[in-house]
Amino acid sequence: FPVEGDVSRNNTIGLGFARPLEGDKPGVPAGVPGTSMFGLGLGYGITPYLILGARVGLSFAHTGTPNDGDIKTTNNFFQTVFNPYLEILPLPRGRVMPFILVRTGFSAAAVGERVNAPGGDALDRTSFIAPTIGAGGGIHFLITDYFSLDASLMFDYRWYFAKGRTRVNEVTTTSDWEKAGTQSFTLAAVLGFSVWFGGGR
Repeated sequence: FPVEGDVSRNNTIGLGFARPLEGDKPGVPAGVPGTSMFGLGLGYGITPYLILGARVGLSFAHTGTPNDGDIKTTNNFFQTVFNPYLEILPLPRGRVMPFILVRTGFSAAAVGERVNAPGGDALDRTSFIAPTIGAGGGIHFLITDYFSLDASLMFDYRWYFAKGRTRVNEVTTTSDWEKAGTQSFTLAAVLGFSVWFGGGR
């Protein structure tokens, strides 16, 4: 554990399909794989050069220790993200369309552990919220007028706030929202696809 004045840093390189990084899953020990994230984005071309939209995502995990013993432990994780964005298309015509993207939003998560034992039960839960800002750029490769393959390089920066809740039998202790002392940034190479309802040309 770092002493006062020291800086603790953890660098993680991840690869996966819609997989949140360790920084997006606070409270989980290093080395634990992230859960898959279900996401959807929708945008609208307000001009030929500007697309305004938003992306939402959801991930969750549940683990337990089913056994014949008297003590049973369950762990739950839940996360949601919401990122409005503005996409700038300098060259909005043709089969190859470069773009610049800026976005903001937040990531919110809850990590909890419940222990049931003969003498009572206990709950330890921590909630996080992380404002996010990001920017990047890439290219839409239109295969047809309505479908494109997308490649981009994205940078996101987050800082975390946390709130805790502990309950032992009938006694509950709750803390206020405060800075969690954690910040993170993500540099990601992203491959995806887009469906253009009005045609991309």
